[in-house]
Amino acid sequence: MISLKSLLTESSFIGTCVDILDGPSSPWADATELSQFIENSEPMDFLEGEKSIYGTGINKLIKLKLRRNPDVFKFAKNKNIMWMYDSEDDIHYFFKL
Repeated sequence: MISLKSLLTESSFIGTCVDILDGPSSPWADATELSQFIENSEPMDFLEGEKSIYGTGINKLIKLKLRRNPDVFKFAKNKNIMWMYDSEDDIHYFFKL
């Protein structure tokens, strides 16, 4: 199976919930801050989230997964960061807006 992370463009993609705290450019100091950020995010409807993701130059295979399995994804934003949650793979993807 192809990893979604490997298909995302580097320019707007910040990281996933698995690796975001490991990098020096992480906007969050620890998992607690990350969790609070997610909890305090404003939900986005699917079409708004999909449009925001497409604007980042997302790969065609992810676009296809979004179209075929829209119920798998949840979108939200907080300040200048948007996240997409893939419940099928149980992972958050973070993007700069």
